[in-house]
Amino acid sequence: MTGRVKAHSWDSCRVCGRVVLIEGMVNRMEAAVDSVGRPLAIEWLDSWVAKPRKSRTRKLADLQAALEDFADAPQLLRLNEVNSLGQGLWELKVGNIRLPFVAAECPGTVSQEASHRKLVLPQHVPAPRPGAQCARATHGFEKKSERAPRRELDVAQAIRREDASR
Repeated sequence: MTGRVKAHSWDSCRVCGRVVLIEGMVNRMEAAVDSVGRPLAIEWLDSWVAKPRKSRTRKLADLQAALEDFADAPQLLRLNEVNSLGQGLWELKVGNIRLPFVAAECPGTVSQEASHRKLVLPQHVPAPRPGAQCARATHGFEKKSERAPRRELDVAQAIRREDASR
């Protein structure tokens, strides 16, 4: 991810056209789009990475590792890395970095065995609805308090609705 973020070159789904954050043997995470088609998760990642700060290098490496685990071995994600926010919303957590996501269906999520994927989450969080094939990151933010800010949850739900209507 770090090379792609710095180079601003992201792959897109060949079927739905959404930006793919990461795709592994088990899961795929795409970027949900808002009402005007902007992938806010990608925009946030790009702007977050562009702000020079020494501590971000480590956080970026940790975020990349968590995304790789999500894509290839979700069972390895710990309690402090994936959390259910309720109402069909989850978050990938790395320190104070949050990447909210929803379960989604995408016909472009065909595995190497030519079968459609199923979104797999760690056992410590509620399972996604049947038929979910991938995760869609709604946006990103840096958490500054103990609880997830209501505003950020509302943003995630709004993007979820906008993305589903496309």
